[in-house]
Amino acid sequence: MKRANAECQHHLGAEGFGTTAVGTGKYQVAEWTADDQVVLHSVRDHWTGIEPSVGTVNIVHMPEAASREAALRAGEIDIGELSPQVINQVVDDIGGRVQEIGIARPQGFQMAGNYWSTDCSDCEGGAMPRPGWEEGLAEGFPWIGDPGDPTSMENARKVRWAMAMAVNRESIIANVLDGLGRVIYAWQNILPDDPSHKAEWVIPYDVAMAKQYMAEAGVADGFDMEIWVPSTFSPGTIAAAEATAEMWRSDLGINVTIDRTEYGARRPQTVDKTINVPFTHGINWIPGATSARYICAAAGHIVGFTMEQAVCDVGLSNATERDLNQRIANNIEVQDYLSHQMLFLPMFQHSANLFAVASRVTAWDPYNSQDVLPNRPESLTVSDSE
Repeated sequence: MKRANAECQHHLGAEGFGTTAVGTGKYQVAEWTADDQVVLHSVRDHWTGIEPSVGTVNIVHMPEAASREAALRAGEIDIGELSPQVINQVVDDIGGRVQEIGIARPQGFQMAGNYWSTDCSDCEGGAMPRPGWEEGLAEGFPWIGDPGDPTSMENARKVRWAMAMAVNRESIIANVLDGLGRVIYAWQNILPDDPSHKAEWVIPYDVAMAKQYMAEAGVADGFDMEIWVPSTFSPGTIAAAEATAEMWRSDLGINVTIDRTEYGARRPQTVDKTINVPFTHGINWIPGATSARYICAAAGHIVGFTMEQAVCDVGLSNATERDLNQRIANNIEVQDYLSHQMLFLPMFQHSANLFAVASRVTAWDPYNSQDVLPNRPESLTVSDSE
């Protein structure tokens, strides 16, 4: 393995090289106090010729959302991340604006327990164990189907579709998320206005049809069901999931119990394939990604279900396919299957990270990518900068 900078290591020595930050950016660290703050100073006469207009940037450690809101209102900070439930009111009160950073992601329920394909080269014996599927069938979970029994598969599909049609997405976005969300139907993170979106992916809000599907599947009176809504997920996702659960209770007679175990504590069940209850989750896919790797048999983490093998073969081919258009076409074929089977039950497209920006910040142009953090301080300008 090559060293990052041999000359730097020579001058600093092994110990100094491991503790001294060396970079080429437009800011350098002037102070770093763990769990307190980082102070950045702009680099004058930078090699790019770009001269940041803000000379000093303080990044303050403030993990509590209420503390960030209070600091924004008091003018103690200029930029702070807030939840969809409060950010519009805060920016109105301080005369600021909302800055979205990152790539938005679909949020919904992975209809876990439907482990259908098992071919797995990195699993012992070449087959993925699926104890969650076996338990789900034995317990008679209505949303879990048996690929060896066409009637079971169709009844479970109708139950999943009934649950999907009973979700009023427009109401959730308007009344729960204060408008900070988008209607979405595709696990692949494709919005309805995208040219590649298909009409058959659209899920109508139709409680009457949902009840009919429930009756046809033999569960007209509903059933008991646990769902997992991790307490560590965003407030918007939690609130939307709670609203969805209430719709299922009131309209379909599904007696929903919410488990709020934090994500890290229960995630191992996605690895050993014991998870077999619907849980909230979403991934901010970009076009052409090998998204099938989380919904096909694997030894490690997947999202609670596996598609049938023929569809997995199409989706997993993206790992070696060099043509972007073909990769996108493969993912559309995967989405066709997911929508037909309703293995991902969408609620809304969650905004990316939302930041309240104070009025004195007249410009900030961060770049966007998956799971990005605040960046490009050199693009900041403030009305009272020196």
